[in-house]
Amino acid sequence: DGATGSLTRPEQVAAEAAADAAAKAAAKAAARRNSGEEPSIVKPPSEEDLDRQPPAIQRAMRANVRLLARGPNGSSVGSGVVIERRSGSAYIITNRHVVDPLYASSRGAQGYKVSQLPSPKVMFVTGSEEPGKILWFAPDNVDLAVVRAFCDSDDVEVADCAEDPNVTIGENVFAVGNPHGIGWSLTKGTVSGLRQHET
Repeated sequence: DGATGSLTRPEQVAAEAAADAAAKAAAKAAARRNSGEEPSIVKPPSEEDLDRQPPAIQRAMRANVRLLARGPNGSSVGSGVVIERRSGSAYIITNRHVVDPLYASSRGAQGYKVSQLPSPKVMFVTGSEEPGKILWFAPDNVDLAVVRAFCDSDDVEVADCAEDPNVTIGENVFAVGNPHGIGWSLTKGTVSGLRQHET
């Protein structure tokens, strides 16, 4: 879940500091869950925090959204990525299980339609929350969906989804997302393998 990209050495140092902070936040969230304490309200990073990040991470964080979907059998929370903006709307790609609480148990086997699901709540990096509209589910039980939500802020960016044909094993990468309800977490790693997809 989230936007990814490659890092230069200075960007990697900044990413390590942010990853350490995210790990501490995750530990605190886990401790709260284990103690039964209510989790704190999710807040996106401040402008000052964003300004301290390298450009690639800033863009990924500004393109990241937090999605919350409530259904009759519970709720789900996760990440989405803004892939397009036009006419006052943001188009967001996410995993279907994030916006469809029934997906995990049915793997899409139930015959319900997109229009039958409740609208997810979308939180942007600005902190604004808007109702989302699920526009599409991927066929054949693929875990993807597209959501549209009102967005008129220039602080929300579109993710850079260009494929880099020169990615190599061992290259530094990062991911931004909202795992376990932790907002705008940042983690880093390396490319461990490459796979060719047939078209």
